[in-house]
Amino acid sequence: MPRIVLFSYPGSPWGAKVISYLSLRGIEYSECCQPMTWPRPDLQLLGIQYRRIPFIAIGKDIYYDSSLIFEKLEALYPHQPLGAKEPSAMTLEKLMEKWAEGSLLNSVMYILPKSLPFLTDSKFLADRKELWGMDFSPDALEKGLSKSLVEIRGHFAILENLLGDGRQWLLDSKKPGLIDIHAAFLFDWIFNMPGVQINELISASAYPFTWRWLDRYRHAIAASQKQGAAITQLTGPEATKLILESEFAEMAGTVMDDPTRLREGQIVALYRIDDLSSSVKHRDVGRLVGLTPHETVIAIKAKATDIEIRIHAPRSQFEVEVAS
Repeated sequence: MPRIVLFSYPGSPWGAKVISYLSLRGIEYSECCQPMTWPRPDLQLLGIQYRRIPFIAIGKDIYYDSSLIFEKLEALYPHQPLGAKEPSAMTLEKLMEKWAEGSLLNSVMYILPKSLPFLTDSKFLADRKELWGMDFSPDALEKGLSKSLVEIRGHFAILENLLGDGRQWLLDSKKPGLIDIHAAFLFDWIFNMPGVQINELISASAYPFTWRWLDRYRHAIAASQKQGAAITQLTGPEATKLILESEFAEMAGTVMDDPTRLREGQIVALYRIDDLSSSVKHRDVGRLVGLTPHETVIAIKAKATDIEIRIHAPRSQFEVEVAS
């Protein structure tokens, strides 16, 4: 299997989520660090217009969005996976993923420490305003703090109820699973930030089982990273060379019958639909080579080369249509 290259930036919660998964699995990878804001010139070397972080490359296959990344890593690296196996547990795992990245995400942002340098960086504030329509300035975060604490207390209550029987991990397993990563990554990200204030309403005395679970999670990640191989840092040109000289990670897919009526070989545009700018500014255009109920795959050529790479994206939160 070609070596994984992770494209992320320091401080990305979703980047940290993917790193935690790779660490717990003991899967070796290289990292190509990106700027926190657009533009990201390294991506232009591959011909990628995608705006969001992280994504991974496994050979000449590029995988967008953490939900698809985990599905592919579970399938392509089947030895000792972290995902649930029983149907009921798989359902709970997926619901926990949706809960964290939907409801929980909106709550934790308002407890960002106001002293963080990027919160007074005009470039960062303008970038996130364009992407999300949200004001991340310290004054705006302060206004949303009380509502955020109310919501986080509700989220903690859900976890406390599940963990209250004394289980170590959410599915009562012997080690952390993918469901624990889904549920813990945002809390782990925000509560480890320098200067974060833990309100007494969500303290360890109020939610002891949840905080002990978060401590176990943090220690498990730290232990796995200590035992794992060193991460190779790559520049953009180095990452591009490695990717383009590799093989594909999986066989080409098929274009199934679909409500869109798209056909194999059509030139299509692929873009996210859950932010304010991707549908206009960050559309990847390529040849449709795979379409299933869960995944879209297009083929593009890397910049200034005839080398083809494949971009994979989940159907959820993405649109694919005939390119205009």
